[in-house]
Amino acid sequence: MSNPDLRPTHVLELLATLQKTAAAFAAREEALSRDFAARRHTVNRQQRDGLDKAEARLTSLIEESNALCQTGRQHLTALYEGRRMRINRVGTAALRKLPMHARQARERWMGDLQLKQFQSEKKAGGRQKGGGQDSRCLHRPARRRAGGDEEDATEGAPGFRRVF
Repeated sequence: MSNPDLRPTHVLELLATLQKTAAAFAAREEALSRDFAARRHTVNRQQRDGLDKAEARLTSLIEESNALCQTGRQHLTALYEGRRMRINRVGTAALRKLPMHARQARERWMGDLQLKQFQSEKKAGGRQKGGGQDSRCLHRPARRRAGGDEEDATEGAPGFRRVF
């Protein structure tokens, strides 16, 4: 190793150079800190702006989908209500017409029975003289029904009168 020069003037020069270097380093460090702060601020602002845009876009998409869902829900509700009303109307009409349909079914059944009896009598050779049914019996008015009205039994099988 060589001997360092420790003269006071030289030491003072070295100290002044060290101070200048330290001041330059501090100035560069300060400039870098400001530059990093400005960049960080810019990046943070861009991130906030991007986040705000994304949130706004997401909010608009949510509102649009909610509106679409609400429109669909209203359409389905209206459709359901219309169907429910039609079903109720048909159900009440069917309940109102139920006695009439039962009466018609009973008359068809009676007419079929009368037709079968008539056809069986026709096959057997018709009525026997003196011992058969009276012809007036075929033209008797129908018995009183549950509704209380007297009708001809010809509704079930047109052209045939009630036999019993």
